Amino acid sequence: MSEACTTEELEIKFHELDTRTAVLDASLKRDIEYLRNQMKLEFAGKDVALVLQTKEIERRLEILNGEAGRIKDNQDKSVLREVYTSDQKANKEAVESARSYAENKLEVMRRDTEKALDKMSADIASLRESRVAVVGQTALADQKFVGLEKVVQPYQSLANDILKWVVMLAIGGGLTFAFLNK
Repeated sequence: MSEACTTEELEIKFHELDTRTAVLDASLKRDIEYLRNQMKLEFAGKDVALVLQTKEIERRLEILNGEAGRIKDNQDKSVLREVYTSDQKANKEAVESARSYAENKLEVMRRDTEKALDKMSADIASLRESRVAVVGQTALADQKFVGLEKVVQPYQSLANDILKWVVMLAIGGGLTFAFLNK
């Protein structure tokens, strides 16, 4: 009677382990996919905005460059050289200001990406700790049931399969993290 209760308890615990592991795996995959999609959306929107802004700046600079000769001729004839020089300096400052703005936006995007990667790293570390706890519990269960080989033996291959699956899950999480770092 005691062996039957122990077998049923083991089956229940293995089933609970399978369920918890499946839930953690699904949750992790969903979270990673969500973050990946959010990052793609954010970067796509920011890339489009930067491209449009750059094209507009280039268009305006081409307009200014085309007018520069005519303006220079007119200014040389009727305006002091110092006024013309100050206008050129203002144009350079405007271009530098636009460049600085774009660089600041890119820096903010880089920091946001690093924060997201740090959070994902913490989540992966937490999963790895969970895997270590599961492995420790399996080892403890093996020690408790050393004398009950007849009861434990049919479930040993199942425990090995679960352990392999947990290890593959942890390795898969590491590979996903490595893929996101590229």
